[in-house]
Amino acid sequence: MINSFIFILFYLFILFSGRGLIIIVDKLTKQNYLDSKIYDYPIWIFYPLLFLFFIGNSVLIFNFFTGSKSLLLIIFVFLPIFFNIFNLKNIQFVKFNRFAYFFALFFLGMSSNTITFHQDSASYHLAYQEFIRTEKIVLGLSNLHVRYGFSSMSDYINSFFWFKENFLFVHFVNLIFIGTFYIFLIWIVSNKNDSNDHLLVFTITLYGILDNFGIEGGKNGFFDIDSVGKQDGAFGILFFFSNLFIFKYINNKINFSNKDLRFLIYLILFSIQFRIFGFTLLLGLLFIVYKYKNKIDFRIFYFPTLIGLLWIFKNFLITSCLVFPIPQTCLNSKWKYPYLIESQNKELRSFHNAFNIRSENLIEWYIKWSERYLNYYISVNFILSLVFILVVSILFFKINKNFNKKIVSSFYIFIFLFLWLVSAPTIRFGYGIFLTLFIYISYFFKNPRIQIVEKLVNKSNFLVLLIFLCVLTTPLFNNYKFSNNYFKVREIIPEKIQYIKNSSNWGYSVETKEKEYLEFCWINKNCIPPVNYRIDEKFFYSYRLIFVESGS
Repeated sequence: MINSFIFILFYLFILFSGRGLIIIVDKLTKQNYLDSKIYDYPIWIFYPLLFLFFIGNSVLIFNFFTGSKSLLLIIFVFLPIFFNIFNLKNIQFVKFNRFAYFFALFFLGMSSNTITFHQDSASYHLAYQEFIRTEKIVLGLSNLHVRYGFSSMSDYINSFFWFKENFLFVHFVNLIFIGTFYIFLIWIVSNKNDSNDHLLVFTITLYGILDNFGIEGGKNGFFDIDSVGKQDGAFGILFFFSNLFIFKYINNKINFSNKDLRFLIYLILFSIQFRIFGFTLLLGLLFIVYKYKNKIDFRIFYFPTLIGLLWIFKNFLITSCLVFPIPQTCLNSKWKYPYLIESQNKELRSFHNAFNIRSENLIEWYIKWSERYLNYYISVNFILSLVFILVVSILFFKINKNFNKKIVSSFYIFIFLFLWLVSAPTIRFGYGIFLTLFIYISYFFKNPRIQIVEKLVNKSNFLVLLIFLCVLTTPLFNNYKFSNNYFKVREIIPEKIQYIKNSSNWGYSVETKEKEYLEFCWINKNCIPPVNYRIDEKFFYSYRLIFVESGS
C-alpha cells in the first residue's frame, strides 16, 4: 500500500516537472502552451509524457560526452519543476483532486507488490543502462551483445531513475504511461460530451475487461504491466495516442492547427525512439503533410528532426547501422561486423515466426505461428473479444453512414497489420496495433439505438465504472492479497551472481552450470554472452571502440 502512495508522489513530481517544462517553453517562444488544449484535450494530461521525453533525450545528448550520473545532467533534469513558481495561477491539475484519478494511480501502484525483472533486463537492458550511466557512448557497443543494438529510449529514461540498488522507480516509469492512458480516458467521460470519444472509451475499456476472460483465464492482446526493464506497454500507449490523433486528421475530426501537429510530431518521434516499429507512424504523418501542405508551418519540423538525426547517429555509433538490424541502412565503419547484422536480421524474423509472403499463405503461417501455445490462445481470445465487441456495437449503436474515409482508414490499418506480420509478430509487439484497431472500429458507429444505452454511454459514472474495472484488472490479482509488506517500501534488487574472466576473449562471463542463464549478465557491463568471435577494443579520439578481430 505504501508503494502506491510513493507512486502517486512520483507521478505528481513527473507531472509538475512537465508543467514547469511547458512554462520554460512558453517563456522562450512567447507562446501559450500551458493553458492550451491538444486536439481538444487539455495538455496537462500529457505533461508526464512530455517530461519523460525531455529526460530521455537529455540523457541521450549528454551521453555523447558523459554518463547519466553526471551532476550537471541531474541539475538540468530537476530544474523545470522549480519554474512552476512563475505561474501559480490557473493550475489545470486542480481537477486531479477527483477521486477517479487517485483511484487509478493508487491501484496501478499496487503492481509494485509482486513485480519482478524481465529476463531481458538480466540479459542486456541493465548492462546497457550501466554503460549509459557510467561513461560516454561506446562505439561498436553491439559487438559486445547484439541486443545492445536494439537500445530503446526507455533505457535512457530508466538509467536516470536507478536509486542505489532499488529499481522501484524504474518500474514507476512504466506506470506513468499506463496512468496517463487511464487518466486520459477518465477525463473524456468526465469532461467531454463527444459521442465518438465516449464510444471509443466504451470499446477500449470493454476490450480491456475482456482481457480477463477466455482460454487459460484470459489475455487477448490488451497491454500488461511490464516486468521491470521492458517497454512493450509504454510503446503500445504511445502508438495508441499517435494513431488516435492521426485518425482525427484522416476523418476530418479537427480544425488544423500547427500547435497540434507539433505535438504529434514529438509523439511520433518518441514512439520511434521506443521501438523501430514506430517508423510506421510516419505514413500517417506523410498523409497529414500532403493533406495540409498549404497550412503547415514547416519550421515546426526543424527541432524534432534534429533530435531524430541524433538518435539515428547514436544507432550508427553503436551498431554501424542507421536502423538496426536492417542491412540496407548499415554503413562502413571501424566497428562494423556484417555477419552479426545479417544474422540478427534473419534470427529476429525466425524467432518471432514472421510471415513469409513469398513461400507461404496466411493460413499456413498461422498454423506454424500458433504452434507456440501462447500465440494460439491469445489470438483466439482476441478474435472472440473482437467479435463480441462488434456484435455489441451493431446491436446497440447505429452505423455511421457518414464515415466517408473507410478506404483510407482501412488501408492504414492494413499496412500496420501487414508490417507486423512480416517483421516480428509477437503479441506484446502488437499492443499498440490492437488498440488502434478499436479506434478504427469506433468510427464505424455513432449514437446508440436504444435510449437506455444512450443514457448509460453518455453518463460519466457508467463509463468511469468500466474504466475502474479495467484499472483493477490491469495488475495481477495476487497484488491485492493482504500482507505485512503493504506497509514496507518494495525493494526490487537485481541478482548477485559470480563471474569468471574470459581467458581467450574480452571481458567476463557468467559463472554457472545452467546453460540457459549464460547470457544473464545483469548489471556487469564487462560481462558478455557466449560468442564465437574474438572481441577487442581500442580508443578512437577519446572514445572506446569495440570491434571484432578480423578472421573471427
